[in-house]
Amino acid sequence: MRRKVTKSQPSAIENLIAHLETELPPLLMRHRWAELSEKYGLPLSLGRMQNLDCTGQGPESMLVGGRVAYPRDAYLTWLRSRMGA
Repeated sequence: MRRKVTKSQPSAIENLIAHLETELPPLLMRHRWAELSEKYGLPLSLGRMQNLDCTGQGPESMLVGGRVAYPRDAYLTWLRSRMGA
């Protein structure tokens, strides 16, 4: 009996990251994280991002006007590695 070979469907994580690649602004301002999370479906809370930053486990960040910001590409690279995508 032959099995039909089909392409595997993208996982939910891959779909989320593909969505974020096209929708997120170039800089993700951490002080607006709740708004960004609600609008784009970001998977981690503001508090979790702050904790990860304090332990050096968060994505690459920079200061913009004295506030923490994550470049979109750095955040997505970090998210992929963290979620195993």
